[in-house]
Amino acid sequence: MVCGNCGRHGCGCVPEEFWKRSDVRRAVSEQDIVAVIQSLRANTKLTQEAIARRSGLAQGTVSKLEAGRPVHNATKVRDALRRLGDDAARHAPHLGETVVPGRAPVADRGVPNEDDSEEPRWLLAHAAHITVGIVDGDFEAPEGPDTASIPGRVEDADVEHLEAMTEIVRAADYRYGGGVAMDAIAAYLERARRYTQAEGDPDVSHRLRVALADLYNLAGWSAFDTGAHGSARRYFAHALVEAKRSGAPSLSANILYRTGRLYLHQGSYQDALRFFQLGQLEAQNSSCTLTVSLLCANEAWALALLDDENGALQSLQRAQDEFTRADPTHAPSWVRFFCEADIYAMTGVASVSLTTQTPRSQARATENLLRGLHMRDADMERSKAFEQSALATAHLAQGDIDEGVAVGHQAADVAGRLRSRRVTQRLAPVERAARAARSRGEPAELADRIATLHLA
Repeated sequence: MVCGNCGRHGCGCVPEEFWKRSDVRRAVSEQDIVAVIQSLRANTKLTQEAIARRSGLAQGTVSKLEAGRPVHNATKVRDALRRLGDDAARHAPHLGETVVPGRAPVADRGVPNEDDSEEPRWLLAHAAHITVGIVDGDFEAPEGPDTASIPGRVEDADVEHLEAMTEIVRAADYRYGGGVAMDAIAAYLERARRYTQAEGDPDVSHRLRVALADLYNLAGWSAFDTGAHGSARRYFAHALVEAKRSGAPSLSANILYRTGRLYLHQGSYQDALRFFQLGQLEAQNSSCTLTVSLLCANEAWALALLDDENGALQSLQRAQDEFTRADPTHAPSWVRFFCEADIYAMTGVASVSLTTQTPRSQARATENLLRGLHMRDADMERSKAFEQSALATAHLAQGDIDEGVAVGHQAADVAGRLRSRRVTQRLAPVERAARAARSRGEPAELADRIATLHLA
């Protein structure tokens, strides 16, 4: 490759050792262009103009990336990484492959490629068709283990057992991470699918369809938590079909919320916003104000990441208003987790996610995150880790280094106990903020600890 900076083959502008660094390997594998640019600026002599020439990006874009503002175009990110050097391309995951922690990349067949820029459009179109009432009767369910024969008849007790076990597995996922739940979910999904082939009273069959949709939804959420994003998308797509067939708009809204969170996590903020807005339509149809509140709060987060502070604040206010009117004790099981602590947490997370930070938004972030954390029970470790990550990032950005490092270590402690790839990945902003801190020593140690968690 001819260097776009000095014009020579095999130049030394970026040393070979740079691409072997653990933090750089992880950033490239996750296509975190912000972290790559920041590392290039910190560890090489390349100027912003030189990086722009090498990567094909505009110098202004490189400046924004170094300041921590991400590029949302996945194709542009891949092209920039490849232009930066052959080594970067070798470390990046191959197109169409899913990176699962602890395993080599494996092809994710049967769905659009993980990195395909058209993939969100496929699932969004599917969701839109389902939401307006078009259900594809030939939509094929994924294969499951052949663990149970088809019963002659399904009864209330069978469905009650499925519902009860779903609640148990949901609680395990919530407390310990998706990695502890997937095997149990797969077994119960197979049982539920086989039950749908048996005879049963109309009311029992309806409850069974709702239970199946809820299981698919939980399967998607747990797969997302482990980093299996292709599987998560498939499960969410099937969940939408079953929820629509069973006439459960609150569940459809919940599935759309979880799908939106997947795209939010992947940096596709505009696509995430569309899923949240579709979910709001279903939530309104359900007349469940707790579901409406949930969707509005997540819409606020997406708007904040798109740097629309006014829109985010309006959505947060509506989320609060709807939550005040809600009766959680009569809400469906799949949304009952959403509590007052989540309102404070979402307000804090949205505030810290704004690209343009002001003293007012920073104060709003820390105040609300602290209030939410104080309300969390001991079994809410995953939620606490997310909020501790955001709080640590906020403290570090405000120059409160000691508090930021302390809270960052608390989040890392929780991440080490959970079977959740998502928790570990949500520590990335803490790592970047710690490396950017002018103080060395403890912030650098925190950053190195987080980098080690990513590689575990």
